[in-house]
Amino acid sequence: MKIEKDIEGLAIERLRSKFPGKSSSWVRRALKRFESGSVRQVNENAWIVSGDPRLGDKYPSYIVRLRMGSTSARASRPTGE
Repeated sequence: MKIEKDIEGLAIERLRSKFPGKSSSWVRRALKRFESGSVRQVNENAWIVSGDPRLGDKYPSYIVRLRMGSTSARASRPTGE
């Protein structure tokens, strides 16, 4: 559907502007994760993301932190795994 493609295109464009150093595949995977509901925000700059082997994940969950003053996002597996 054209409207869905337009919305997806806008979402991709916004992600690319927010994270300019990330690859196209990273942007598309981020959008897929959001659309699937596998992202849960735990505070202003941290999220827990469910792993998805179809997207190349090795672990069942990850902690993603956005560092203040930086446009990079880093993922780490939760401790205890």
